[in-house]
Amino acid sequence: MKLLAILLIPYFFLLHAQPVQFGVKGGVSLTEPTRYTSPESRRYTLGPTVEFQLPRQFAIETGFLYKRVGTGFDFQFPDYKASQRSRGNSFEIPVVGKYYFRPPSKWTPYLGLGVAMRRTWQSTEGTSTSSLGGSGQFRFSSVSPWGAGAVGAAGLRFQYRRWKFSPEFRYTRWSQEGLPIQRNPNQVDFLFGISF
Repeated sequence: MKLLAILLIPYFFLLHAQPVQFGVKGGVSLTEPTRYTSPESRRYTLGPTVEFQLPRQFAIETGFLYKRVGTGFDFQFPDYKASQRSRGNSFEIPVVGKYYFRPPSKWTPYLGLGVAMRRTWQSTEGTSTSSLGGSGQFRFSSVSPWGAGAVGAAGLRFQYRRWKFSPEFRYTRWSQEGLPIQRNPNQVDFLFGISF
C-alpha cells in the first residue's frame, strides 16, 4: 500500500500542475430512480465538480452529486392493511475521462468514459393494522454498501469569457445495491454544468 501511495505522488503533482476548473452540475434523471414505485424519489441531482485539464484535449472530471431516492407501497385487504415508505439520500462520486474534439473555442463537443461510486443513507418506516385486533409500527435506518457503475457521457462545452457551460447526457450502469430501496441499474441523466 505504501508503494502504491509513493508511485501516485508524481501523478497528483502533474494534475495540480495543469489548469483546474471548479464548478457545479445540476440536472434531472430521465429514468425512474428505483425499480418499483418511487413516490418518495425526486428527479433532480446537484453537486460540485472539478475538472483537471490534461494535454492533447483530454481532461478528468470528478464531483460529488446528490440525489433523493425512495419507494413506497400500500397493501389493503378486507381484514388487513399495511404501508411502508423508504427514503434515501444518495451521493455519487463519478470520475470521468473526457476528450474534447477541438481546442478550446466558443463551443466544443466532447465524449467521456469513466466509473462512479455511490452510497445511500436510507430510513424505512411502516405500519400494519388487522381487523383481528393486531397493529404495529416499525422504523429503521441503514447505509447501503458501496455501489459501482460504468459511466458514458456526451456533451457540448460553450465558453463565454472565463465561464464555461456544459449541457450533457450521461448514462450510468450500476451494480445492484441491497434492500430496502431497489435502485434502477440503468440511469440516464441530463446535466448542465457551469464552471470557471
